[in-house]
Amino acid sequence: MIPRREREGRNDRITVARDVVEVVAIVAAGIWAFYIFAYENSFKPAHAPPSINVKTTIAKLGSHDGVIGVRIRTELRNSSTVPVRLLGFALTLYGQRVSRSAHELPPVVTATEERLRAFYDVSAPVPLYSFAHISKAVDPTSEYDSELGPGNSWDEEEIAYVPQHRFNLVTASVNVLYARDGATGLRVRLVTPKGRGPDFAYDHNDPRINQFAVDPLDSLDLDAR
Repeated sequence: MIPRREREGRNDRITVARDVVEVVAIVAAGIWAFYIFAYENSFKPAHAPPSINVKTTIAKLGSHDGVIGVRIRTELRNSSTVPVRLLGFALTLYGQRVSRSAHELPPVVTATEERLRAFYDVSAPVPLYSFAHISKAVDPTSEYDSELGPGNSWDEEEIAYVPQHRFNLVTASVNVLYARDGATGLRVRLVTPKGRGPDFAYDHNDPRINQFAVDPLDSLDLDAR
């Protein structure tokens, strides 16, 4: 039979051990909760990749002396959790002619693509208006310095004129280069391919440079009333 004093001592040691385990578990849970909180609310947002959303709208204005006014509005919004620096912006308005075909047309088939326009034809796009620039982040002499904090936006509005009756469809394409704010030594320059709007020449293997390019981003039927 175990003496009473020895049993009490053993029970005390078990109680202390249990209390220590509970305290360690509570402390560990608190440290883990703090780690998760700090990671999700501080470290993770601060190290997320930069990202932007671009929205463009084209609106038909009045006509005068054989031309139709067109307003192009572009909004760039930083949709990430880190500051973003715009490196370059290019907007091009193209004109095309959509016409009804005299007979049904067969599909155009290549090794990688198939396109069917059975009862209409579309002329090749012709650049009508363009506006492009690079920022101080890549050229200190530039007058453009666009930094966007998380959730902030940058707006651009341009007015262009389209020859009346020559084109009945206009489309807008937007090309934007951007990087996380603070990136240095980025090499970007403006180029203009033949028959197209302005574009950017840069190192496509540089992971710091991001591109948003959609063609077309919006369109407008000039014959619509």
